[in-house]
Amino acid sequence: MSTSNKQRTGWNDPVARWLGIFIATLIIGSLLTLISLFLMGFLRFDDSTVQSRAERDVASAGLRIHDNSNADDWQNYITALIADGQLERAERELERAKAFDPDVERGQQLLFAEAALLDGQGDVTAAVEILREVIEESIAAYKYERDYGPDEMNWAQARGIHRNVSAGLGHIIFYELGEGNYDAALYYMDLFLEHYPRDAGIMIERAEVRAQMGDAEGARADFEEALRFMPHDERAHAGLEQLGGAE
Repeated sequence: MSTSNKQRTGWNDPVARWLGIFIATLIIGSLLTLISLFLMGFLRFDDSTVQSRAERDVASAGLRIHDNSNADDWQNYITALIADGQLERAERELERAKAFDPDVERGQQLLFAEAALLDGQGDVTAAVEILREVIEESIAAYKYERDYGPDEMNWAQARGIHRNVSAGLGHIIFYELGEGNYDAALYYMDLFLEHYPRDAGIMIERAEVRAQMGDAEGARADFEEALRFMPHDERAHAGLEQLGGAE
């Protein structure tokens, strides 16, 4: 009776087999990680790497730009270019975005990007004038959708007012304060707090302007309200001290 000896390989050894699988998994995982880093702009194969956060933001935002990109994607991409100092490229991409005509009613995103570009180019006054339009149109769209939009797809109820409103209002407020236009600054602070009633920082700004304009009662009310949210804020406590303390 003859017996045949089966040839054994390293793969028949359970330890060797699992070690091989583990090493292969590590290699595949590393390759996938490298591919992801390259696609997101964190890794380049031209002997250079993305150094700054602004460059990383451009790389990341650029990945979301295609023929069907929405207005928020375009805004994020263009403002990332502006933050990275690529103003000429940002201007070209803004024109390209306009050609795609994305839906911008909710946040007036391309107008906002245009304001950011003007600001980056040093024309702050023109940027602020555009932001006034952004805010007016965005709030109007929000209110209309909130009151008349269908229940099953009412974006105003689901998502709230667009972030461009808070960013735009903040920019205008500090512009008006810098210009010494305190009545205008108060108007936009009131509008800001109408939509963001818990923003203690703007409450303190408004309190200080009210105090400067002789409205001690209004200033005290704002300082005290701000301290409800930030009970240890030094500016609010100092403001109340100057007004004679809390009532």
